[in-house]
Amino acid sequence: MTETIERNGRTYVITDGVIRVEGIPEIRSFRPPVPASEAPKPILAKFEEKGIDLSGRVWYGGYMVLAEVAEAAERQRKAVQEQAERDLLAAVPGLRELETAINDTLRYREEFSRMMEDEGNDGARPPRPVKVDADELREHYPVAAAYLKAESWSCADHDVKAAAGKRAMEAIRSGVDYRQAVAAMETEWSEWTAGHVD
Repeated sequence: MTETIERNGRTYVITDGVIRVEGIPEIRSFRPPVPASEAPKPILAKFEEKGIDLSGRVWYGGYMVLAEVAEAAERQRKAVQEQAERDLLAAVPGLRELETAINDTLRYREEFSRMMEDEGNDGARPPRPVKVDADELREHYPVAAAYLKAESWSCADHDVKAAAGKRAMEAIRSGVDYRQAVAAMETEWSEWTAGHVD
């Protein structure tokens, strides 16, 4: 989606939440715009020094931007994010359910450990039990389990392993069979380690 806004002799082209205007690098933000008064103090001082009125402007993506332009970019950014989320959930059924079950299991284990370490808790106040078994959901939603495995790999400290995980995530999102995506990921890492370990 693209929108063009002409103001003050400048043309702002906003595409998928990215603002392009002549003479300035792309302006993109992962956060909503904030009032101009919340910009960094050195920036505010420069604008004040030059006598530039900040009314109608906001701080967005590291730049002072017209509020109308930032709002259009933010609308587009949210729409792109929402569409990406819908596409992901369509390609990876059960993903959010499995994430919730895994987080609930982790919560239970943490609370149980704290209970066992607490001498004052004799077990009369145990943690709330897990609602859904994550292992059952992994079997029920194998694509989601494979995606989460690839996502975990994408967070690895090693760049080759992380890159393999990112490629597997993208493959699963684009409809490649999850077994093939995970096998390619594991093969890439195995081949790299075989060639670099004595």
